[in-house]
Amino acid sequence: RHFGTAGFWPVLVDPQPLFHTGSMGCQCWVGLFKKKQQRIDPAAQAAQAAKEAEARAKIQAFEETKKLLEDEEQKNKELEKQRGLKEAEDKAAAEKKEAEEKAAADAKKKADEEAAAAKKK
Repeated sequence: RHFGTAGFWPVLVDPQPLFHTGSMGCQCWVGLFKKKQQRIDPAAQAAQAAKEAEARAKIQAFEETKKLLEDEEQKNKELEKQRGLKEAEDKAAAEKKEAEEKAAADAKKKADEEAAAAKKK
């Protein structure tokens, strides 16, 4: 350890060497050095802040997506319960709809054919 200009005697006198004059100067010097560094590097600080903000944003986005996924899972479970009940109804409805669509398609086809026949005449 560097005791500064005070020599070694303050260590013997003072049980807390941090407060004796030598290392007090040292602490001050470290503080000044840090201040100087901060003064020199606003760009680096800005970059660091940007990095941290980006990381925070990523974490937030990740947590939001996780939440969304969990919500969706919950919804899916509930939907599957409902689907079990609805499936029978849906099948019947789908068959009915299909029959209707087929009938409509047939009617349209017939109409088209009639129109074509009328055009030919």
